[in-house]
Amino acid sequence: VPDTAYSRVAEALKALGDKAHSPMPLEGAGMAPLPAMAPPSATSAATLPALAGPTPIGRVREPETMAMRDGTRMHLALQWLADAVDAGEAGPDATRLAQVLGVEADVARALLDAARQLCGSSSLTRFFDPAQFRTARNEMTYVAANGEVRRIDRLVVFEEEVWVLDYKVRVLPEEWEPYRAQVRAYAADVAPLFAGKRVSGGVIDLAAERLLDAA
Repeated sequence: VPDTAYSRVAEALKALGDKAHSPMPLEGAGMAPLPAMAPPSATSAATLPALAGPTPIGRVREPETMAMRDGTRMHLALQWLADAVDAGEAGPDATRLAQVLGVEADVARALLDAARQLCGSSSLTRFFDPAQFRTARNEMTYVAANGEVRRIDRLVVFEEEVWVLDYKVRVLPEEWEPYRAQVRAYAADVAPLFAGKRVSGGVIDLAAERLLDAA
C-alpha cells in the first residue's frame, strides 16, 4: 500500500479501535443542502437516457467493514473540504467533523489533512482548484430515465469538457471493470445536459491518490 495521507489516516483509525465509533448518518449531520447548479440546457434529468449495461455496483453493502467505514469518513471529509473550497470559504471545522463522525478530534484533523493533500496532488488538483474550472458540484443526485436515483460524487465543468468523478477507498485490479462501467454510465446519463462539451468519467482511488480514467 502506498504511503499516502489516506493510508496514514487508516492506520490512525485502526489504532483507535472501539473509540472510533460508527459515523452518524449523513441525514443527521446538519449539513446544508448544496445549491442547485443550473444546467447549460433545459434538458430534464428525468428525461436522461436509460442506463445501458450492468446495474451500478455498491448500492447495498453489508455488513460494513472497517475499511468501508474509514472510506465513508474520508469521503465525507473530502466532500466538506471541496464544498468549502468551491465556495471560496475557509476549510471545514475539524471539531464539527469529529462530532459528526464520532471520532477523536485528532483523527478528524488527520482526515481533513489527508483530504487537503489529495486535492493538492499533482494529478488531481485541477479537479479541486476553483481557478482551474468553471463550476463544480458535490454529491450531485439525479433521476435516470428508468426512475432510479443516482448520485455522482463530484462533477466538474471546465471550459470545453466535463468530468464525472467517483470516489473509491481503494481500487483493486479485479474491481476496476465494474467501477469503470459504473462511472461511464453516470457520464452517459448527464452528457445531454452539456451539449458541445466532452463528458468524461473517472474514479479517484483515495488510497493511491490517483485518477483512473474510465475512457
